[in-house]
Amino acid sequence: MIYGLTGGIGSGKSTLSQMLQSYGFQIIDADKITHELHRDPYICNTLTSTFGPDVVMHTLTGICVNRKTLGAQVFADPNAREKLDAIMRPALRHEATKRLHASTAPTVLDAALLFEAGWQDLTDVNIVVLCPEATRLSRIIARDALPESRARARIRAQMSDTERIQLADRLIYNTGDLANLLRQAKRIFDIDIAFPNCPK
Repeated sequence: MIYGLTGGIGSGKSTLSQMLQSYGFQIIDADKITHELHRDPYICNTLTSTFGPDVVMHTLTGICVNRKTLGAQVFADPNAREKLDAIMRPALRHEATKRLHASTAPTVLDAALLFEAGWQDLTDVNIVVLCPEATRLSRIIARDALPESRARARIRAQMSDTERIQLADRLIYNTGDLANLLRQAKRIFDIDIAFPNCPK
């Protein structure tokens, strides 16, 4: 079984992924794959030619994408976002598909842009994590040290929750109560069935 897990930035999707991993699920995290690809020389060179030399930096371990600089460009300009997607999404899908095929356990494809990228065909069931926008906003500001205007821009750059709900098979409501989040996860992901010896 392959579960698609998605939700808006700051929704708590990553917290849920960590919970599921502790119960034995294989987590394929699109954001982590993106970080890996951001150190790929071909990707770096392609991004440089598209967005300019400031979007990459050289470190002791090699070239890598300057995510802060790149993010400032693409979140402020829809056209730039489309160009970035055209570069990154095929590479991301290729790597995610390879890892899905290699997995031998119940698997979660954790992808913020699951629906935007059209990855529903890679999964059996798609779950959306929902959270009040005010809570998401405060989390983004605290986590990424962003001004409110830029945090709001990141939320607006993604699909709305209304659109996600229309595409979802299951919904999880994250109010910040971890016990409640786990109860919903156990029911939706059949944790007690797939892993009968898990803690109650």
